[in-house]
Amino acid sequence: MAQLDEQDVENQLSTVREYLKRKKTIDDEISVLKEDLKELTEEFKDKIDLKTLKLALTVTSATKKVAHKFTFDNILQMLEDEGLV
Repeated sequence: MAQLDEQDVENQLSTVREYLKRKKTIDDEISVLKEDLKELTEEFKDKIDLKTLKLALTVTSATKKVAHKFTFDNILQMLEDEGLV
């Protein structure tokens, strides 16, 4: 591996500093959003069944990914009829 001259090292350090600064900004924004989500959950926990809502969203998301809806529905019905789910 080639030796880095002083200018290359400084450029690399500058790039690392820029990356870390931007990453910290994003991490801070994520923290704020997590806190906002906690507040939203607290606000609505007595108004709606959040666990059921989350499960419904999960099912809806999974259903959208099914390529063969007719087959999926038939298998799901069979599982329910047989008491397997």
